[in-house]
Amino acid sequence: MNKLNKNESGFSAVELILVIVIVALIGVVGYMVYKNHHKTATTPVVTTSTTKPTTSTKNTSTTTTTSTTPTTSVFKIPELGIQITVPSSLSTLTYNYSTQSSAADMSTSLLASEASSCTANSSTDSANFDALGVLTKGQGTGQKEPDVTIVKQYSTYYISYTEPQDTCLPNGASSSLVNLLSSEQQAFQGSLSTVQLIQ
Repeated sequence: MNKLNKNESGFSAVELILVIVIVALIGVVGYMVYKNHHKTATTPVVTTSTTKPTTSTKNTSTTTTTSTTPTTSVFKIPELGIQITVPSSLSTLTYNYSTQSSAADMSTSLLASEASSCTANSSTDSANFDALGVLTKGQGTGQKEPDVTIVKQYSTYYISYTEPQDTCLPNGASSSLVNLLSSEQQAFQGSLSTVQLIQ
């Protein structure tokens, strides 16, 4: 049999097991830290104000969560090179782009389905009767004009907003439709501060 002399070196079984346990412990701690960091990094920034109940044949409970951040989404208008963060109340936002005027006439599918005169159109005087107004891309520096707001100034162009001058609703429209139009106009105008270049 081979016996180790005092001057020979090597690892005993206890030392080897101790090294394996330490390496495994470091690996487990590292994995947990990575998993925790990865989970928080991918948590969506947008939160919902209320969760919807799921429909199922099983008995399930509904959890309601309240949050101060409303649900939002990003709406892109590639022709203008911009995107807008809009609230969920504008989830049916639509536009019609006119190349002649570099303008996007804004409306929502919901308004258009309730009143066909609220459809986004591209006529030259569309701001007069558009549901939510018109976003326009102009060259140079934006100048102050009546009823026109410069939303964003970039180095060589600007984005402006023209409010609707008159309602797109027909005479005698129901009060609920008038309220819908008003709330969507306010929500859209409130979203204009989030205009930025498409990313």
